[in-house]
Amino acid sequence: MPGYIVHSGWWCDESRRHIGANYNESDDRIRTPKFFDVWYDCVTKFSNPRKIIVVDSASPLKPDISGKSVEWVNLKMNFKHGMVCEGQYGGWTRAFALGAMYAYLNDAGIQFS
Repeated sequence: MPGYIVHSGWWCDESRRHIGANYNESDDRIRTPKFFDVWYDCVTKFSNPRKIIVVDSASPLKPDISGKSVEWVNLKMNFKHGMVCEGQYGGWTRAFALGAMYAYLNDAGIQFS
């Protein structure tokens, strides 16, 4: 049965600030654990993925995922984001690559005849 997988990254701390964000163009409400509920409701209302995966970059604040159909994957540390990343790849790149590879290895989006 064909299908697709929705994947995303997660990072949240007490500051409610995104590392490297332009504070005049950024909304702090999206950097709280409660925003996860809004995101999850939108994903499940407007799509029908085979699975939802969230890659956490060792976030100190995590949303309540009880009752939600989410697979939570933890990275060992916060690899940060963009121009201030730790190591060769930042957290965004690692979350994207992990989710994409997971979908690929599970034949998401591929229909066999």
